[in-house]
Amino acid sequence: MKEIKTRRRQHSREYRRKAVELLLTGKTLTELAADLGIAHSTLISWKEKYLVELSEQPRDAQELSPVVLAQRYEQLLKDHEQLKRQQEILKKALGILSEMRPESMP
Repeated sequence: MKEIKTRRRQHSREYRRKAVELLLTGKTLTELAADLGIAHSTLISWKEKYLVELSEQPRDAQELSPVVLAQRYEQLLKDHEQLKRQQEILKKALGILSEMRPESMP
């Protein structure tokens, strides 16, 4: 008897995302799995992965393009460096003021 080899279908990330979104919008698991020709367990697995990925992303990051996210990241790095410089200045000023005698202070 001939052995039939079945190839496992590879679905794109976008395809899986859209399938899960259909599931979350109200289609039943059985109905969607039958429409797409995939197993229930596969659809459940896709849903679990989708929800994990969704929970790991900040809400505002989901609405922004990668270019805008990169620009925001660069701006945050600049702001961080500026705050570090200001902190160093304040530390030096505190050191100078703590060395002064109270009677010489106004």
